[in-house]
Amino acid sequence: MKTAIIIGGTGGIGRAISQMLSKEFSIAVSGLRQEEVDKVLSELGHGYWGRAFDATSSKDVNTFIAQVKERYGSVDVLVNSQGLFVEGAIETMTDEQWKKIMEVNLSSVFYSCRAVVPIMKQQGSGFIINISSIAGEVGFPNETLYVSSKFAVNGLSEALYKELKQYNIRVTALCPGLVDTPLARQGFDLSEDQWKEALAPIDVARVVYNLVTMPATTQFISKITIDPKLTF
Repeated sequence: MKTAIIIGGTGGIGRAISQMLSKEFSIAVSGLRQEEVDKVLSELGHGYWGRAFDATSSKDVNTFIAQVKERYGSVDVLVNSQGLFVEGAIETMTDEQWKKIMEVNLSSVFYSCRAVVPIMKQQGSGFIINISSIAGEVGFPNETLYVSSKFAVNGLSEALYKELKQYNIRVTALCPGLVDTPLARQGFDLSEDQWKEALAPIDVARVVYNLVTMPATTQFISKITIDPKLTF
C-alpha cells in the first residue's frame, strides 16, 4: 500500500483528507498536539501512525519525514494542510504576526517539500498537494498577511510543478474558497444560512482523493480552484 503524509492532519480540512485517503493509503498524520493526533488516529482505526511536532521547525520536519520513510518504505503523497489566519488593517499588524503567519503558511510548506523531494526522485514518482486558498489568487481587504502568504504558496507550488515534472512528481496547489472549519468560524462572522453555502472539509478532501488516485498517465495539474456557493 502506498503512503500519504498529511501535515496539519488534525485540522478541519486535514482531518477530512486523512479520513478520505485512508481508504487507499497508509496514513502518517501530524499536528501540533499529540492528543489531537491520537484522536484522528483512533478515528482512522488500526494500522496508521502519526505524531505531534512543530511544522515550522525544519529539523522536526526532516525527522518526521525520515521516520515515515523508515516505517513505510516510501513517501508517495504529501499533503500540506497546516495553516494560520490573521485579519486586521495593515497598520495594526505586528512584526511578530507577519513572521508567524509566514512560518506557518509558507516556511513549513517549503520545509516539507524539500524533505520529500529526494525520496520521491529516488522512487521515480510522487504527488505533493499544497492546500492554499482563493486568497492566493485574489486579494481581500484586511487580510494582507494571509493573502501574502497564500500567494507565496501558489508561487512555490507553481515553481515546483515545473521543476519536478521531469521526475514524474506532481505538484498541485489547491485553492478552496471559504471552508466551514473551526479556524474559519473564528475569522468570519456569518449567519448559519451563509455557512451552509460555504464548502465543507469533505469537499476539499474529495478533490485531493481524486487527484492522488488518478491514473499515472493523466495530465499534470498545477492548480485547482474550488468555489463555494457563498460569495462575498
